[in-house]
Amino acid sequence: MQGRVPQPESRPGTRRPPATTVLSPRIGGPRAAREIAKAVQNDIAQGRLPLGSRLPNERELARHYQVSQPTIREAVRALDIMGLVDVRHGSGVYVTGDIGTYLAGSFQALLQIERVGILDVLDLRTLLGGFSARRAAEKASGAEVDAMRRFLDAIDRPAPNSDVRELVRPPVSFQLTVSAAGHNPLLFAIESFLIRLLVQMQLTAMEHHGVEFWRRRVSSFGSDRRRLLRSIADRDQAGAVEAMETYLGDQHALFASDGELAEVSVSDPALLAGLLDLPDLRRDR
Repeated sequence: MQGRVPQPESRPGTRRPPATTVLSPRIGGPRAAREIAKAVQNDIAQGRLPLGSRLPNERELARHYQVSQPTIREAVRALDIMGLVDVRHGSGVYVTGDIGTYLAGSFQALLQIERVGILDVLDLRTLLGGFSARRAAEKASGAEVDAMRRFLDAIDRPAPNSDVRELVRPPVSFQLTVSAAGHNPLLFAIESFLIRLLVQMQLTAMEHHGVEFWRRRVSSFGSDRRRLLRSIADRDQAGAVEAMETYLGDQHALFASDGELAEVSVSDPALLAGLLDLPDLRRDR
């Protein structure tokens, strides 16, 4: 039987969590802290503890799991190390990770071992992109199509004083919105990581070129993006697949001809850390 623990009120300026937090059944025995961390991780993965929600306080968790408060502190510390929660002193413990966090961590560990180049990443992105575009043409809501259109308008009309990072946000957000419109959480989590990784690899290699270079680069593929948007808005699944394949194929041709990109090491920890500065619809919604 699952326990429902009253959820504390949010402080002003924070996202208001649900009125109650549903946790996994009580557990006990040795290695309780590890088991509690696994239980909370499962609740996050299953959506019972949504992104941005606040966990019950230490005393309530100890009572719920029938363990000591130091055991709860140890479990929370493990969740913090995994990047699943954020401990805010004086405020509480907030859920900051979801399925995308798990996948990103796994991908990062793999990329640090294997020699993976930008074309390898783009090949996988292309393999998934066609399926994602087909689903978006089938399932995208009117609000999602409107959001795609706003991001394309932002690409065409950037703010006068935009820096490089601000310039790349709209094209990243456009691609993320297309993926999210397919309403497949696992596909979105994988694509989200790949999309942001591809942009971060370009920034690592060429951010030093400055704003004007990036204005031109960001505006590239504008016709490809508009064609993709039209196909999704028209519910043209075959057209959306073809438009996505053309869009990513044109990127492949550009990347393959660029010597600077070939020198980027995906295993560079600084590159992976830079992903946190790029849009993430799980955080930004």
